[in-house]
Amino acid sequence: RDFCLSRGLGDVYKRQGINAEYGVLIESKLNQINKMSEVVGLSQSTLSEFAVLQSKISNTIVKTLNDLWNNRNFSVVDQHFYAECTNHNPIKSTIGVNDFKQYFVLPLFDAFPDLHWISHEVISDGRTAIVCRFTFSGTHKGKPYAGLPPLGKKASWEGITIIHLDDAALIYEIRTLFDRKDLFDQLRNGKKNKESLASDPTLVKEKDQK
Repeated sequence: RDFCLSRGLGDVYKRQGINAEYGVLIESKLNQINKMSEVVGLSQSTLSEFAVLQSKISNTIVKTLNDLWNNRNFSVVDQHFYAECTNHNPIKSTIGVNDFKQYFVLPLFDAFPDLHWISHEVISDGRTAIVCRFTFSGTHKGKPYAGLPPLGKKASWEGITIIHLDDAALIYEIRTLFDRKDLFDQLRNGKKNKESLASDPTLVKEKDQK
């Protein structure tokens, strides 16, 4: 059916607990569906079904990662990860769910007792690939991490994770990119390097507005 966008959507988003930024993305996606239906000659219902599929897959992955990182629920790895899943990461790469949990996830939990993960943006092709922009944050007051002793420094690192799913919708590959040097600098002296600050468009914008 046709989607009807109105000025009152902001209030709807607020009542449903959807932040304004995500609400804008929803409106943009709906407008895109309407335009695509005209360009490719497909019905809006067909394209909207594809959008719903994208949303379901993205929501499932985000919920899985949220349960893992914020609720420390290891069972989601066994449920949603392929047994021989490969994990490519600037800190530690692993093969298989057991190594992923033991050598990648646990060291983070042990090093950062207050570790927190946030998903800012998710893009899906509706089938087998998902891209997530995230931020990790925490205080290094647990065990050593990546060879660095715990000095009680707070750190946050933003990056991109590319997730690939197999035909059974299991995660079989994770490829994450972020500034490892910036993280190490924060763990050593508690400060983000100037290059990372300058490259963050949000921080630059805030600075310009002052």
